[in-house]
Amino acid sequence: MFKLSKESKITFFCLLAIPVIWIVVNHLGLIDGWKIKSVDLRLSSNLPGARGEISHIQNSQEVLTVEGNLTIPKVPKVVYVNFDSATLGMDDVGERPWDRAFFRDMSLALLKFGKARVLAFDFAFTPNSVSKMVPRENSFRSDSAMGELISAYPDNVVLGCVYSGVSTPFVRENLADPFPPFFMSGYVEDKSDLNFRFHYPESPTYPMQSFLDNKYIGRAGSFTVPPFKAADNIPRWVPIWFPAGGKAHAYNILGGKASNLSFEMPIENKLEIQTLGKNIEEIENNE
Repeated sequence: MFKLSKESKITFFCLLAIPVIWIVVNHLGLIDGWKIKSVDLRLSSNLPGARGEISHIQNSQEVLTVEGNLTIPKVPKVVYVNFDSATLGMDDVGERPWDRAFFRDMSLALLKFGKARVLAFDFAFTPNSVSKMVPRENSFRSDSAMGELISAYPDNVVLGCVYSGVSTPFVRENLADPFPPFFMSGYVEDKSDLNFRFHYPESPTYPMQSFLDNKYIGRAGSFTVPPFKAADNIPRWVPIWFPAGGKAHAYNILGGKASNLSFEMPIENKLEIQTLGKNIEEIENNE
């Protein structure tokens, strides 16, 4: 019978402890946290071998002349425009709930005079973000201001949608899942499956997004998801793409249109309002 020496036994049990400790630590979720913190350290610190922070004006050869004949590097490719305390102190902003006409005006300044190619919001201009104390006609006027921006720059403005766990009020629950898609599980668009659900987030609706000439008007992108596991409380990724189309998106636009049609020439649209309401009711009864 093969026997191990005392030294071999000590070595064996010491080595055996390594995978056991690894399994326990991984089960507790600590390895993911260590990995994330190590990436943070490598990307943001000035330690030898670390990448460190990358300046947004790095390698910029072109300059702009500013006040006092000073020169600064040309505007970088990506600029973050912050809605900070100084902005809140502006007379045009006012108190909450903020009029979305302010965001339209600032966006026009960035697109027209700032020559921005694309403008993306990390504000969720959704029906759920509107105070119940604001009259509906005021909300419609405010949303219409953003709608004017989208109509003028349909390919240059990206509205924000958020996986808040709250579905857009115009999308029925059996057509949408307001929780983020996890592509590790795969995604199959099987319309024959009655339980098929789109991962549709809380999103802007009409009049910010619309449908005209067989084409949707208005683009949207996700800007927040729950934090990665329980490593910390910082969201570190968002889906670049998510399947948020089909019936869920159509119902979001159609429902928004139906709820606001009374504010658009209500007398002239009386017949259309009645017809639209009946059509929506028939569709819901048939499904």
